[in-house]
Amino acid sequence: IAVDYGMARIGLAISDPTQTIATPLPTIQSSGNPKKAAEMLILTLKNYTFVEVVVGLPLKLSGTDSESTTLVRTFIEELKLLLTVPVIPFDERLTTVQADRALREGQLTRKSRAQKVDRATATLLLTNYLELKKR
Repeated sequence: IAVDYGMARIGLAISDPTQTIATPLPTIQSSGNPKKAAEMLILTLKNYTFVEVVVGLPLKLSGTDSESTTLVRTFIEELKLLLTVPVIPFDERLTTVQADRALREGQLTRKSRAQKVDRATATLLLTNYLELKKR
């Protein structure tokens, strides 16, 4: 499972059992509170089988923490308390930009892109993670 944690929405993606293909899952609304968001995510994921959770870590291009990084780190710690599988922070630099660019190329309206960018980002995040894992 890949998670793109945001203050308004949480993008999700899941891989197939062979950990080859990433598929988006429905986006869930976020309260902006990392603890509540982690609890909502656990409820959402109860019907899925997964072996690890990859959470996008929003670092600056320089590799240092951004303002959002602190919230995501708190979210990761809350998830670790609620799950028995590994929760892995994964550098998500430029994934949102890549996802938005891909959606723009699809001639989607701004509103439509806004509704899909979190799912697309989570899917791209998971794809990148799976590719790195295979190397």
